[in-house]
Amino acid sequence: MKLSLTMVLAAAGLIGAACTTPGSAVAPGTPSGDLVLQAVGSGSWSVDCTATNSRGRKAARDINGRGGESHDVIALRSLVSASCTYSAEDAPLTLTLEEEGMACPFGTFADGICRTTLPAGASGTLEFTPA
Repeated sequence: MKLSLTMVLAAAGLIGAACTTPGSAVAPGTPSGDLVLQAVGSGSWSVDCTATNSRGRKAARDINGRGGESHDVIALRSLVSASCTYSAEDAPLTLTLEEEGMACPFGTFADGICRTTLPAGASGTLEFTPA
């Protein structure tokens, strides 16, 4: 079977289109950073994050604790922004930002760690931007 130049070009166009993911445009040179957020709590809790990476692609991650001593980590790379909602239902929840790629929303980094402990019943939203 002979392939015509038109068929080859059409196939190349389809492959190229399949390899691109629509996203919002991010200006070249926009600062980016990595988000590594650890959550530890002994009660029921949740952390849900949505983010935009340096290519304009959206990502979403969520972690949950269901009693006992639960811990989990959200790790997203090369972000230009991230927003995380949290809920510490029946016990305190400790959140730790483990890398300095994003600005610390709880204050300042101390020895490379940014940490806060939220009281039981706390809920809200954290905004992360590159440092």
